[in-house]
Amino acid sequence: MNVAPEVYKQFVDLDVPAIEGHVTTLRTALEANGNGELFVLIVRQLATVIGVPRLSIRLIALGSRWLISSGRPEEAVLELDRLGDLAKVDDTLALLTAAHIYSRPHDETEQLMLRAVGCAVRDDEKWVAQLALAEHKLVSGRADEARQLVDGVIAESSRSKRLLDGMQDALILRWRISKEAADFGAAFAAMQHGDNMDRLRHGATLVDDGMYVEVEELLSSQAAKGDALAKLLIIDARVHRGRANEARDLLLTLAPGQFSGQAAHAYAIVCSLVALSTRDTNVREIALRAIHALPVSAQEADKKLRTLIQALNNDEAFDGRVVPS
Repeated sequence: MNVAPEVYKQFVDLDVPAIEGHVTTLRTALEANGNGELFVLIVRQLATVIGVPRLSIRLIALGSRWLISSGRPEEAVLELDRLGDLAKVDDTLALLTAAHIYSRPHDETEQLMLRAVGCAVRDDEKWVAQLALAEHKLVSGRADEARQLVDGVIAESSRSKRLLDGMQDALILRWRISKEAADFGAAFAAMQHGDNMDRLRHGATLVDDGMYVEVEELLSSQAAKGDALAKLLIIDARVHRGRANEARDLLLTLAPGQFSGQAAHAYAIVCSLVALSTRDTNVREIALRAIHALPVSAQEADKKLRTLIQALNNDEAFDGRVVPS
């Protein structure tokens, strides 16, 4: 190499976000034209020919991320395995992806995240890594450490003139840590500011936290435009609010065949909950078909699903009537 290592690193640090931006545009175009499956093949080929190791690593990580978002975690692991020894990897996205999909001891996962923070090429990338580390600490029962990290991201991103994404995600995580009403207003405003995928992710968090009214407020516009995943989350929220008939009406606007991967699993569970809540035999049949369409391994591995199957097959729970709206 004919340039000093530090100068070379500076150039590559500029190239990493640039190539990621172009690749993200490519992904959007492919998916819009129904060719999303080509994305991994294309970035894999680019990683092979690009000739710059750090850029190749980022491309492989982007391919693995696409597989995760498509509900194909096993393939995502195989794709990331192409990186080889993670000790030699110095890319934030790759290290965060590894921490997410590999089953490693808790301390090893945390080390991957710490390295991800250390090799970030720009502020927003560092904030993403710090928030992932904060969430890891929260799950580990170290809420005080998590909050310190989050408050640091809020302080830094509030001074930045670049973008607000770091602050928005931090505000949401701060509320998840504190569960205080004083933090929720800012967190909910941040949730509403995100794109469709962000709102779906936040909607799932609200469902888990029992904030069912807010789920519908967050996702109603998206659902009205036909977003099937937004509808699933609203249906789940309505069932938990005791509005089973309204949940069923929305469920019947969905086509069973439109879901795959993790979404198909979620659809089967939501159908089951609606069937059991309404005692509607038609919905019960839909639920059973959705469950049987899942891989046998998925049916056997999920205890909740096995319990739902048993309940759905209990004829005494259904009176043979279709419950009117």
